[in-house]
Amino acid sequence: AYSAGFANSPVISRRPFRTEDMVRDKRVLTPYRQIANRLNLKNCLIVPLVINQRSLGEIIVANRLAGEFTESDEQLLLTIGAQIAAAAERGRLTATSDAELRARLEEQESIERLSRELGETLILDRLLDVIRNEVLRSTPAQEVSVVLFKPSSEWVTADKPEIESRMGLTQLFTVETVGADDVPILPIEQQVLQTGDAVTIEDFATASIAPGVVTARSAIAQPVRLGNEVAGIISVFSDQPSGLPDQTRVLLSRLSRPASLAVRNARQYSEQLQLNERLTRRAVQLQHISYLGQLLREGADLAQLMQEVARAISATIGFRVVAMNVLDDKVQSYRMIAVVGTEIAKEEQDKTIIPVEYIAGMMQPRWKIGDSYFLPAELKSEWLPDQKDLSIRTDPEFAKKTGPRGWRNEDELLVPIRGSTGNMLGFISVDDPRDGLRPDAEEVESLEVFAAQVGSIIENFRLVESVQQEAESARRERDRLAQLHLVSSEIQRASDMSARLQAVADGIVSAGWQRVQITLRDEKLEPSLLIYSGYDPEEASNLYGKLLPGKIWRERFNDLAFHDLRVGRAYYLRYNHPWVQKNIFRGRPPTPREVGEDEWHPQDVLYLPLYGQDQKRIIGLIRMGMPTDGKRPTEDSLQPIELFALQASAAIENTRLYQETARQAETEQRLNELMEAMASTLDQTEIVRALAGGLKPFVVFTRMHLALPAGENAANFEMTRVELTPDGRVHIFPDNPIPTSGTALGIVFVTGRSQTFETGLGTSFEAYEDLPIWAAEGERMMLMVPMIAGGKTLGVLRLGSELGGTFGLTDSDSMTLVQRMANLSAVSIQNSRLFGSLEESTSFNEAVVQSIQQGIVVLDAELRIQLANAFMISHYGWSPDVVGRQLFDYRPEFRDFLEDPLRESLTTGREYHQFDLQDIDSDGRLVIRNFYTYPLRQRERITGIVLLVEDITQRAVLEANLATQAEQLATLTAVSSQMTGTLKPDEVVEVVLDALDNVIPYDGAVVWLLDPKYPDRLQIAAARGFYDPGTASSRELIGLWVEIDSSELFRDMSANRKVINVGDTTSGDPRFPYGEARVYKNWLGVPLISKSEIIGVLQLEKKQASFYNSQHEQLLQTFANQSAVALSNAQLFAETQDRAEELNRQAERLALLNRVSVSLSQSLDIENVFEITLRETAIALNVPEAAAIKVDQETGICKVLIEHPRGDEEPSLVFTMGDNALMQRIREALLPQVIENVQTDTPITRAAREIMRRK
Repeated sequence: AYSAGFANSPVISRRPFRTEDMVRDKRVLTPYRQIANRLNLKNCLIVPLVINQRSLGEIIVANRLAGEFTESDEQLLLTIGAQIAAAAERGRLTATSDAELRARLEEQESIERLSRELGETLILDRLLDVIRNEVLRSTPAQEVSVVLFKPSSEWVTADKPEIESRMGLTQLFTVETVGADDVPILPIEQQVLQTGDAVTIEDFATASIAPGVVTARSAIAQPVRLGNEVAGIISVFSDQPSGLPDQTRVLLSRLSRPASLAVRNARQYSEQLQLNERLTRRAVQLQHISYLGQLLREGADLAQLMQEVARAISATIGFRVVAMNVLDDKVQSYRMIAVVGTEIAKEEQDKTIIPVEYIAGMMQPRWKIGDSYFLPAELKSEWLPDQKDLSIRTDPEFAKKTGPRGWRNEDELLVPIRGSTGNMLGFISVDDPRDGLRPDAEEVESLEVFAAQVGSIIENFRLVESVQQEAESARRERDRLAQLHLVSSEIQRASDMSARLQAVADGIVSAGWQRVQITLRDEKLEPSLLIYSGYDPEEASNLYGKLLPGKIWRERFNDLAFHDLRVGRAYYLRYNHPWVQKNIFRGRPPTPREVGEDEWHPQDVLYLPLYGQDQKRIIGLIRMGMPTDGKRPTEDSLQPIELFALQASAAIENTRLYQETARQAETEQRLNELMEAMASTLDQTEIVRALAGGLKPFVVFTRMHLALPAGENAANFEMTRVELTPDGRVHIFPDNPIPTSGTALGIVFVTGRSQTFETGLGTSFEAYEDLPIWAAEGERMMLMVPMIAGGKTLGVLRLGSELGGTFGLTDSDSMTLVQRMANLSAVSIQNSRLFGSLEESTSFNEAVVQSIQQGIVVLDAELRIQLANAFMISHYGWSPDVVGRQLFDYRPEFRDFLEDPLRESLTTGREYHQFDLQDIDSDGRLVIRNFYTYPLRQRERITGIVLLVEDITQRAVLEANLATQAEQLATLTAVSSQMTGTLKPDEVVEVVLDALDNVIPYDGAVVWLLDPKYPDRLQIAAARGFYDPGTASSRELIGLWVEIDSSELFRDMSANRKVINVGDTTSGDPRFPYGEARVYKNWLGVPLISKSEIIGVLQLEKKQASFYNSQHEQLLQTFANQSAVALSNAQLFAETQDRAEELNRQAERLALLNRVSVSLSQSLDIENVFEITLRETAIALNVPEAAAIKVDQETGICKVLIEHPRGDEEPSLVFTMGDNALMQRIREALLPQVIENVQTDTPITRAAREIMRRK
């Protein structure tokens, strides 16, 4: 509908309109009147632009200067309008034809590209991805889905297709109600399956089916057929209504044909692979059975044999997952002892226990195949009523095939393992068949062959195991008795208590216990001595802190429930006993929660008391753990250990009597020895060692500290730590300083009185900073004694014990003796300090000289060597006996550059520094050093020279390497800029070779590029170097080519895509057939890779063998990567430029034709037509002169009608066609004639010269 009156406008009515007053004329429509007012129009003539009864627009002319518009003006303007309309219509038609041709060309290219890519792979997922990517590229769709269905023979339900694979629907759109990895069959695909034909939806808003994909408004689904069956569907989606043109439907129809062929080929290939794999497995099966017999003869254990059987079944019969389950008679259950095809930890295998009756309930006759049992998933409720899954699969969605024979996720196949009497010894369970099918009779028979072999293996293994166990039991009893005899002998030979108890502990370990502790206990059951065996040093260091105090043991022995734990004379703390659960674990679960009834639990403990002569008083405890056989102890197994305990008790009592007698004599002797030791040394360490040795007989302590103030009014004590180890050794080392204020040490130091501190007895540890430190290390009691000399407190002696009440039991005589020893030590330490201060001042200077990590040589005034520090000896190889020798006699090479500076320095006292002096050492290596000369002054006199030698060779080499790497990096950066600065392939190749010389040295370089006509052929595009006269020059090499497959060298590089560095091509390498005749020995090559494709090879050669190293390889790889990108960009630019030039030429031709057509349509004069044609042709062909000749067909008269450019006179040349050979040929051939050189003498050229404007 038009606005009021607009139907009468010229453009709608297709009639002209004239008026002499645009403003007042009532016929003028409102829009035109508004234009007239704005442009100040008076009179006006409007004519329509009409072509084929269709208006394209209108022409308006107005404000004629002279007179009114006439009928003649109207006719002229109508003619002009018709020509304009015709020209516009021709332009539209031309554009439409060009667009259709381009669409056809793109469609053909898409089909060819898809066919080519599909022919390169037989992998289904890759095929679907190729199809989807091509459809996305060639259509305006926003999303493409390619779905492939399983063959109909594999469908569970005949009328319900199943998807084998799908590509798409996971990027742009969100699938409704399902996850991205579980896309169902879409409604539009269901319609294709029902109709068998393509389905097009212009707008889902008005369609009868749902889109299935959010935001999709239009779609096309094209079936891919295999015979009469729809094997797959290609679906394209657009988010716009009618967003997919008809060309998309046609293209999908054509693309479905190569897609169908590719799917057929891929499925045939997959079926052939499966058949070959099955035949191969059958052939290997017998070899595996023979190998099992060999393993049994070689003595492999049962788990190894079962694991090998499982591997053999998986390899030969075709089940990826195989589990071997063997009957455990003790618990009447089957245990999984071997599995292949799935990751199950050993702990999980041990937990996999299946009751015998459970398996027996499954082995019903209705499920039997041969002697095996197949349990189908669809009837699981009948053979597995309690829903307990036996699956050993890790992926529940592994099923690959459907249909009646397709293996289901919950299918089970059980193969019994029977003994010689038919009894069940176990069963084999298999899963995940490689072919995805349920087993046939042949496969079951093969499994039963293995099961029979396994039955024989298990029976033979158990027979041998039984005999071995009986022999092992007899051997252990014999060894225990022999060990008891050895321990008795060791106890008699041992000289002290610790050695005797150590022999007992070692004997118990030898008798079958991996962890043994023996603690001596006093009257209150407090520990006084610990002996252990079977612990590493780290574990042993923690044992003292874990000893149970006497209070706990007194409570236990008074607890009647504790005595329920007795096994023989020992107390067995079993992890699951109620008393242990209550008093040891205190509600915490044990780890692991349970073990077998006869097995030892990791948290079990066995205690065996040691009794005195009256058999009532407990004098010690033996703690045992981790029996070697892993079994819980019994009264019989503990009898040898109880004999060990009796031996230990007797040894303890005898030793105690002897030690009590010898103690008094030892006390006097120790005192004398301590006084002699301290008087004989000034070494503070030896004084402390003597003090520790003297204190040990009188005081039981774990560690000792000597606290000495750092100086007058010092804020901290300097701490010396003394550790005593069970083997009697004394270890002395410095410890962290302790403040003098706010500490127990400070109180004792200030008051000068001994004090004892014990944890848990009301001591306020928070009041002192030092007590919690030692308590954290396990000490329970501390004794601090002031060290007094000459009435002045010099320090504090601190003794610490991890045993409570230790120092409280020390008698007053012993405490007095400890104070005397501390005072005596204070005097010795004071003397040691006075002597040490003198030695320190002497040794300090020498220590400084020796510790400096540069060479130092001290010379006297005669330049004799007085001192050469350790660095000169170790680093420069100077002899240790160099002292006293003349410098230049020992090192004559120094004379040239050192003699004058040394003499001058002795004379003037000036310093001289000489830098970067290069020399060759005794090993022939370059050495770069700095020499610093300093005068040695004693008061006002120069007595010698101090020569400082600094070796900067490594630094110089490092700086040179850094400079080289920086230069190479800068070169690579510059090269990258140069290569990216040009987009012409030839220029890029030249830039690569020009820049390569600055990056890596070479004697010859070659750039190989893939031949565009032969993609399997490499051709030399450029070469440099090769100046040796005995080889081909770089110019001769250009153009040579080689097929990649025929060259072992390039074939390896194409397959591995790595740098190849052949250090010596003359050493018989088969890739270089000329061998010793090759001039260039080192060959280095790297592939040029762009977009994962090899586009060429960069090759360097050197005459020197093994010249190129890994750094050169890395540099060349980096350079090649940049070169490949630059070459790829240049080639892509060249291809794009060629296409652009071709399109430009086509556009120019179309423009010429359009221009000529428009010009000709505007003229009815023949001369004007010739002139227009001649001018445009001359311009298009770029010729300076041209002429148009009119031919009279009746008379044959030819007349030059128009010349270009026009001259001052009209052309007058007239001739007969029959008299001119050139015109005659044109008339006969009706084709253009081209003459390259009109000056030659031929009939045609003479005829051409006759009609030319200039002869």
